Amino acid sequence: MTGGRSAAVLRAVPGMAEFAEVNAVFVRAMSEFSGTIMAIVGTNLYQISTDGSVLFVGSVTATDDIAGLDQSTGYVVAVAGRKYWHWNGTTLTTIAAGNVPNPASIAYLGGYVIVSDYGTRVFGWSALANPTSWSGLDFASAEITPDPIIRLVAFKDALYIFKSSGFERWAVTGAAGPDAFQRIGGAQEEPGLLSYGLITTFPNGMSYVGSDGRVYAFGIGPISTPPVEVAIERLQPERMFYYEQRGHGFICLVFGETFAWCYDTATGEWHERSQEDGPWQAKASVKVGTSWYVGTDAGKIAQLKDMCSDFGSPMVRQFISRTLDGEDDKPFIISRFSVKPKLDGISQGDGDVSEAKITLKTSRNGIQFGPPKDQGLGTVGDYNRRIVWKELGQFYAATVCISLSSTTDIPLLSEANVVLR
Repeated sequence: MTGGRSAAVLRAVPGMAEFAEVNAVFVRAMSEFSGTIMAIVGTNLYQISTDGSVLFVGSVTATDDIAGLDQSTGYVVAVAGRKYWHWNGTTLTTIAAGNVPNPASIAYLGGYVIVSDYGTRVFGWSALANPTSWSGLDFASAEITPDPIIRLVAFKDALYIFKSSGFERWAVTGAAGPDAFQRIGGAQEEPGLLSYGLITTFPNGMSYVGSDGRVYAFGIGPISTPPVEVAIERLQPERMFYYEQRGHGFICLVFGETFAWCYDTATGEWHERSQEDGPWQAKASVKVGTSWYVGTDAGKIAQLKDMCSDFGSPMVRQFISRTLDGEDDKPFIISRFSVKPKLDGISQGDGDVSEAKITLKTSRNGIQFGPPKDQGLGTVGDYNRRIVWKELGQFYAATVCISLSSTTDIPLLSEANVVLR
């Protein structure tokens, strides 16, 4: 039998570059404010400037990841430690949020700051365009189902109120005070939200992990695959966030004990991301100017850059093929496997002029792979040649793994060609 070809692109994601370090652990929330980064890290609120300098703003008594930030009113407002906080650039104060004694989620819509009450169905809002003024009369309750509110999210022109059973949509009415919001007609939509940190918004989109264990994108529907859903069921995801690179948007689902799953909104494909053979440490993201930043639980604020390393450690890029089965359960031989690496656009890296290497491994069961077979690609700028492996052995089922660990981005843009006999 003579086989076929399979097209695949192996391209580097942006690496994490040292930018700033906060003297605390556990990044809980990040937001942009006047060209700077605001971050709740540990129990405190910090401001990080574009030169990487860190300003300690004050304690917000945060004790868990139920924390949020907003700056839409021109001031920084936050919920953390079941309190509502306001920072005017000089003074950080806590303010009573009307009829919401334990603020647990925050959003901004139509000139109002909105907060939800922890463990209840109640949410309330500030005076119009005044995040420091609250009335005990300006509140409502999401009553379609009895379960409590998990998270408020403002998306486009509506306030989405997420519970575990589903979500309601509310809108600004144009009236004042207690009548400022009303529920948009219709029943509660499903599914609900799995947990507080598993939702993110992005330009013209919103994605979340549903209480049914699937990942959803508004306007598309379910986007998760069986491997992603198995990870959600067994490994308890912690956060979801978003970033962009080269016109591609990435929805990232991060776990505490295993690699992250990232969804490319341009291609509709998922990839795994780890860090030095462990979980990816990023927990939140923010865009300031044209740059994207992520925060880690070690207190580091990293800038995402077009480089193939995380904090100086090379990133391994890996592609695993689909399993190829023989016809009628008969064995077959892979006599030749080839790829043609090629530079595309701007070369990444840190000036490394050593020879880059590509590694091929094969598997007969799709789980356990044999010894690596390395080949050199040439020095930087000399990748325009085909790499060939011959006589790879006999298989009943074959899976191929290709990996690169150079600090230079070397896209595999051509086809892999497998010849069988």
